[in-house]
Amino acid sequence: MATVVLCQGFFGRFFELAADGIGPVRVPSIRYFGGIKEILEADGHRVLTPQTHPSASIVRRATQIRDFLGKELHSDERVLLVGHSMGGLDCRHLLTHLGGDRYVDALLTVATPHQGSAVADFCERHLEQRVGFYGILNKTGLNVEGAVDLTRAKAQAFNRETPDCPGVRYFSINTRTPVAKMKPFLRPGGGVLTREEGPNDGLVSATSAIWGELLTTWPLDHFSTLDKRWRAATTSAAPLWRDAIREVQRRLSA
Repeated sequence: MATVVLCQGFFGRFFELAADGIGPVRVPSIRYFGGIKEILEADGHRVLTPQTHPSASIVRRATQIRDFLGKELHSDERVLLVGHSMGGLDCRHLLTHLGGDRYVDALLTVATPHQGSAVADFCERHLEQRVGFYGILNKTGLNVEGAVDLTRAKAQAFNRETPDCPGVRYFSINTRTPVAKMKPFLRPGGGVLTREEGPNDGLVSATSAIWGELLTTWPLDHFSTLDKRWRAATTSAAPLWRDAIREVQRRLSA
């Protein structure tokens, strides 16, 4: 079975910090790929989960993934990269610019804003251009260059400068659900995206998330793709990830 590398999206590291806890306060259920990692391991995969800066640039985050894999991979190990949200962009940079194509057979991106996101545009316009909020955060030591990298203008430049690697297969899964069915905190972004880009998951439009071969569309909001649910009785998303990895492997071997 292939080694699966699960790469976090924007703010992903904060989930891990909350799961590990500060002092006696821990929230293990909020781990970024919690449930997903376990179901893939049960399916026979070795699963690696590199930790990346929660909000830094694509370049910095991709470099962190490269350094992690340089320590963890065996010399002859083959890898299936899986990037959720911004993690998919990190993976594309890793492949094209940092030599990741030499050990990666395929990249699967899930709800990744390959064409950027109108939500990122909205935040830059209202938070940064009007009040300089990003600059303030950077001065406090919180690098938020990644927020700018997710704008549509930055995505166009990224795509021009980051061509696909000939020896790697690229797959994607996009996500969409009605705004009324999204988690409450995703609905404002869902409204912005609906007006400017069409069907979406609250943070990324269904169109923006397509790159390479589209495997399927999940009827989920952005948060639900990570198996994060308000109620335990809600259907788990983890089996969808397992089935997607199986489908990628089937196509690679066909």
